Amino acid sequence: MITDDDAAENIGHIALFVIGHLIGTIVIMLPITLTYRAMNYEAGFSKTFVRALIVLPICATTIVLLIQDSLALAFGLAALVAAVRFRVALEEAMDGIFIFAAICVGLAAGIGYLGVAFIMSVFFCFANLILWAVDYGQNPMDDMKRRKKRDKLSPAGTDSGPPV
Repeated sequence: MITDDDAAENIGHIALFVIGHLIGTIVIMLPITLTYRAMNYEAGFSKTFVRALIVLPICATTIVLLIQDSLALAFGLAALVAAVRFRVALEEAMDGIFIFAAICVGLAAGIGYLGVAFIMSVFFCFANLILWAVDYGQNPMDDMKRRKKRDKLSPAGTDSGPPV
């Protein structure tokens, strides 16, 4: 027979489990957001997009924790997402890749694999920073577009970048 003390203890364990996974998700996403900011510093980036990269895996983690092995809940979630149909126009293809990385971290954390999420985060950041540093796939047209975007974002006559 379950007593009130057992129920309270179970609720405490569940709360610690969820809080631990959510904190782990945030900690793992910090290097990914810092990588995104570094790679897009010159061209400029949206503050709300960087924040979304932190919040999105929190949502994914919570969803996975709620669904677990329930097929009915999974279909319910799919129906909700289809009903909401939110759309985000991404200027850069890499923005979509960073969103995908955020979802991956959230899914891994939600099923209890924080270690896998951490390793994925390290490799993701490392690969992106290396490719960015060596300017892999450089295209003069992309450089021209970035210069135009940067000139449009910065006030005339000033050479100030985005705040850190």
